[in-house]
Amino acid sequence: QFFSNAQSPDDFTLVKLKVNKEKSERSIKIGSMSLTGGYSFQIKKKFHLEFNWEQIKDFQYKISTNLEAGEYAFVFTGTTAYSNAAVYTFSVE
Repeated sequence: QFFSNAQSPDDFTLVKLKVNKEKSERSIKIGSMSLTGGYSFQIKKKFHLEFNWEQIKDFQYKISTNLEAGEYAFVFTGTTAYSNAAVYTFSVE
């Protein structure tokens, strides 16, 4: 249901996750609040990572990246703090 509006990989943002090994946690900041700007429920552009994709067949895509070892996630761009922050996480070794 989270991804029902997704049409292609362009509807996702690729980000590197912050890792806290002591707590066995991975995270990404998806919102902020300021007195002058109010609330913002999005991942800042400086955290977006580049990736390329090509469609193989209906609903099947090949993703290409130049990622270093670490923890990453594809975040649905339609995600807000009110929609449970739907993500697909993965590791690169």
